Amino acid sequence: MNRLITIVVTAVVLLIVLSETGFTSAVTAGAPTRGKLVIAADGRSSAMIVVSPTAGKWEKRAAADLVRYVELMSGAKVSLANTASAIEKAMQGDTPLLIVGQQALAAEPDLGIALEKVAKKDPVLRADAIAVKRKGNRVYLAGLTDDGHYHAVTYLLHQWGCRWYLPTSFGQCIPEHKTLKIGKLDHAYAAPFERRSYWISWNGARGVPDGEMEKFNARNFMTFNVPTPGIGHALSQYTRDLVEEGKSGHPIAEEKTIAHVAAKLDETFRNSGGPSLAMEDSTYHSDSPVDRRLQAGLYDKYFMAPNMTDVFMTLYNGVCDRLLDKYPDSKAMIGFLALHEHDAAAAAGETRRRASSLCLGADRHRSDPWHGRPALAAAPGIPRHAVSLVEGDGWPHRHL
Repeated sequence: MNRLITIVVTAVVLLIVLSETGFTSAVTAGAPTRGKLVIAADGRSSAMIVVSPTAGKWEKRAAADLVRYVELMSGAKVSLANTASAIEKAMQGDTPLLIVGQQALAAEPDLGIALEKVAKKDPVLRADAIAVKRKGNRVYLAGLTDDGHYHAVTYLLHQWGCRWYLPTSFGQCIPEHKTLKIGKLDHAYAAPFERRSYWISWNGARGVPDGEMEKFNARNFMTFNVPTPGIGHALSQYTRDLVEEGKSGHPIAEEKTIAHVAAKLDETFRNSGGPSLAMEDSTYHSDSPVDRRLQAGLYDKYFMAPNMTDVFMTLYNGVCDRLLDKYPDSKAMIGFLALHEHDAAAAAGETRRRASSLCLGADRHRSDPWHGRPALAAAPGIPRHAVSLVEGDGWPHRHL
């Protein structure tokens, strides 16, 4: 009996070890289908990766990473076609092709149509999207932007099980597969956040080699070269003269505060600047009846402080409304920091849901700026100046 128990326990441990190390005999990207396309098997590959000779920074890096990670997973070295003659020869053959970026869009017009279909029609900062599609022996991987091309390749690598949990090779988890296949693959997607970033606060990334944080961000679908307003702590420089003698705070959502801040931003907004109204690193309290009504008694049990989301959103919306009414043609964007707390959202009603739809920042419980959260993307009441929906930041600021 003891021997049987030992055998069973050993078998379970072996299965756990195998699952943790990621070793499998074969893995298929996409949905199962009879006619699977074999990219690598038994340490060999006849596949080729095709990328334009004029590829952008991230497009070129996408092709190079695809070569690298296919080899790390399977031991097979995939050829790279990145010159006009090599591309022409590859496109005439019948070997498996992984076609990246501009070349994919040129060779498969339906890919561009798919991208335009899912991309935001009226973006605040920039529209981006990815599309991956298999047709016969060809796999097309492209985005609307240069970094989007990289995200499309990253999506495929994710399908094969690759993950990057920390910067540098220390944080990467690359499974070993004897065979890499592609089944039915037809996917187009646009993230709800137009600008996505990850930041390790307070110099937590010191010592990370140059370029490694950038690669880590890209492999987790973060964006680059997206115009954005300032989001540094700045609110106190506009409100410190509102603090009455003997008090440590001031009303936040009251009309007099909104008018005061808007007046100080008038010239910057008129000139289409990008100022920050981000809160300071401190806990906010207010005795204002207006603020108390908006705060609704909600309390953040994690940081042991009042939940002030609706209070600050009323301030931000009020400032933007005043300035946009005065300068309707301004291209200014006002940056701020916010946090969506899912445990409080359900208790606050319509006003809370409206504010949640504008949150600029990460959900500390389920942060995923690539996929977003359906409740955020679909929430009603987003006003015309809702620049805040574009940001997914990896550092959750605690006060909203």
